[in-house]
Amino acid sequence: MSSRLASIDALRAFGALSVLWMHCIWLGPWDLPRASFVWFHHGWLGVDLFLVISGFATTLALQAQLQKDGSSGSYWLHRLVRIVPLYLITSIFFLMAVDASAILGADWLFQIATHTTLTHGLFPSTAGSINGVTWTLSLELQLYVAGFFLLIWHQKRGRRIGLRWVLIVFAIGLVYRS
Repeated sequence: MSSRLASIDALRAFGALSVLWMHCIWLGPWDLPRASFVWFHHGWLGVDLFLVISGFATTLALQAQLQKDGSSGSYWLHRLVRIVPLYLITSIFFLMAVDASAILGADWLFQIATHTTLTHGLFPSTAGSINGVTWTLSLELQLYVAGFFLLIWHQKRGRRIGLRWVLIVFAIGLVYRS
């Protein structure tokens, strides 16, 4: 890995830790001075930073994989293995230990179907019903899919994807998130 990508990974880690710290501030008994910790009081900035950088890094990974062997299979396998098990484990834990009401209502089947397929972020009734913070994983997977199809479309036109296209895809993702 080049030092440039290592720096990007460090910035992505800072974004993720910003969100974690914001949740600690909100949930903990701390009365921290707002001026000293202003970034951490706005955790959504960390989410945006993390998503943009993740989109950039994963698009580069997909492009390298396609150039290497013309297949995207290992790219998708890596993404799914990274996201799905953690998502399912935390969701099941949430249902068992915190709040099972989402699967006790009349729309229980819809709740389970959308959360199992990570499409729960697309519907207001399911977006935060099971372990609300997992909306980011749903959005991340949807951005992977959008970036994948944009990259394939762009390469079929005989062009190499540039930074401009990466920024466009993830700008759309950030607007979609809002």
